[in-house]
Amino acid sequence: MKESTLNMYKNLLQLNKLEGCRIVAKKRNCFSAELLIRDGRYKIRLDYYATGSPNVYVVSPVIDMSNSLEIHTFGLKFHGAYNKELPCLCLTHYESDKWNSSIMLTESYIPWAIEWTEFYELWLLTGTWYGGGVHPGGDKENE
Repeated sequence: MKESTLNMYKNLLQLNKLEGCRIVAKKRNCFSAELLIRDGRYKIRLDYYATGSPNVYVVSPVIDMSNSLEIHTFGLKFHGAYNKELPCLCLTHYESDKWNSSIMLTESYIPWAIEWTEFYELWLLTGTWYGGGVHPGGDKENE
């Protein structure tokens, strides 16, 4: 069995133990999970592939996308499972974050998504993005 496939199954085992997590699709080389985070205030969809990086979407609540670059998303992306466009979160800095399948989702994408929601709520209150990072498709560091 390839290491990336083995790591996928390790992630599945960990996610099955998480409260508020439901595996909604599973195939030979990918799976999808829905997670309730921040005391159920947010529902996220995580699409994981044995190769490549996961995609994380906010299913609910509705996200203010008036400045999708500032809040570090890839914009709205159509998701066939929901038959609508959902915000796709930018959670890594591709030049410095060398994520790979051996890094568990419970130590990477899931806490990063929780942190994103905290910065998002601050942004709603203040109009300033405190999450830092590089804007998707850009190269300007947000201090």
